[in-house]
Amino acid sequence: MPFIERIKSFSDNPLLPNGSNYKQFETTISFYQEQLDKLIPHSKQEFIAIQCNPYQVEVIGLLLAAWALKWSTLLLPDTMPEQARSSLLATNPIGHLITFNSKGELQILEAKKKNASPKGHFHFVQTSGSSGTPKLIGFSPDTLFQAALKQSDFLGIADHHIYPLTLPLNHVAGLMTLLRLLYRGASWSIIAKGHGLNQLASVDFLSLVPTQLFYYLKKPSLISLLAKCQKILIGGANCDQSLLAQAQENQWPLILTYGMTETLGFTAARPIKELSRGDLTTYSPTPWCQFSLAEDQRILIDSLIHHDCIYHNGQFTLTPKTFIIRTNDRGQWTNDFLHVEGRLDQIIISGGENIALASIKKVLLTHPLIEEVLLFTRSNERWGEEICALIISDELNATHMAQLKTFLKGHLEAFAIPRVWSFLTADQYSSPPMGIKWRLQDLLLHTEEGPYET
Repeated sequence: MPFIERIKSFSDNPLLPNGSNYKQFETTISFYQEQLDKLIPHSKQEFIAIQCNPYQVEVIGLLLAAWALKWSTLLLPDTMPEQARSSLLATNPIGHLITFNSKGELQILEAKKKNASPKGHFHFVQTSGSSGTPKLIGFSPDTLFQAALKQSDFLGIADHHIYPLTLPLNHVAGLMTLLRLLYRGASWSIIAKGHGLNQLASVDFLSLVPTQLFYYLKKPSLISLLAKCQKILIGGANCDQSLLAQAQENQWPLILTYGMTETLGFTAARPIKELSRGDLTTYSPTPWCQFSLAEDQRILIDSLIHHDCIYHNGQFTLTPKTFIIRTNDRGQWTNDFLHVEGRLDQIIISGGENIALASIKKVLLTHPLIEEVLLFTRSNERWGEEICALIISDELNATHMAQLKTFLKGHLEAFAIPRVWSFLTADQYSSPPMGIKWRLQDLLLHTEEGPYET
């Protein structure tokens, strides 16, 4: 059954926050199809990037309209630094960058000549990958549909359930949350950045990153509301033990998940009530995934759900149907459970975002007054991991932190900017290692003479 026909099969179910059915939603799709045809006429194969608020409801209709036209799509958040956006457009075969105007109509921000085209139409998601080199991971609408059905069946989502969308649509977790609801016809609403959840009368399912859990645990009005949930999925990063203990005390039905962009979300899961079986990073594989370990203990995933193509180094590569995903996570088996021990690379997760430390260091070293940078992380209850930066410079000190943050905001997303800073002169850096050792302890231990936090 064609993709758009599958949507029509749910014509009696609510698909928008105002309770509209498919008849009204079909009008939205038709509206954006007409808009796209006016902006980019007679295009049979197009690749568009959509700059938008990733919690904007109109994005849903536009995506479905583009997929119905068999166009490829990519969502770019409107908070993306201009330099990062320009670099992405310059190095990827995106034909048009479009956005919404104040009236909800489409307009072209940039058009360029494409140097390659995917063989098929896909929705692309940008990911840093284990090397820190940005690449685009593509999924066909049919793969998105199959993943949504498998995930919603696994979770037990039905058309009478309420599942607020609290994650941005430019991330796989947010997109898949939406598609699960869309295809199952469940009631939903967009809770931008997680704010306003307490205004709902009831909630059946919820998907969060640990940072959101940290925020919700501080809201007394949510204690009884979330205790009535059927399932609350926690993903994107390891969760702090103290947060899980608080959630258990509140009787919130948390399920810890392990997954990645390439598999459209979770591949393994474990209810919080099973914590006695092991530590916080031990999971049960989902029915559509099989795990194995390489000789270096690298986790290998054989999943029925995986990406259909990759755009990297100037070319598209289609993914075979039978494909083993080589992760950069180290693991082991413990009583039929997958135990994730840590990373094999320098990718860290902070606030649910994958961050390549090498990319931050590369940007910092372009600053004319910085001679060297040491980056590392420490655990944090709210963010999971927070980035610490030790700056080697004869001219920069704590009084320049605002200047450094402004400098980084022009190159990096806000979540990739270090939260803790410390400074050494070149002489201190080259002197016996006690100076560096003291400063690293300073950053890690939060002494009274401790790090400058932002």
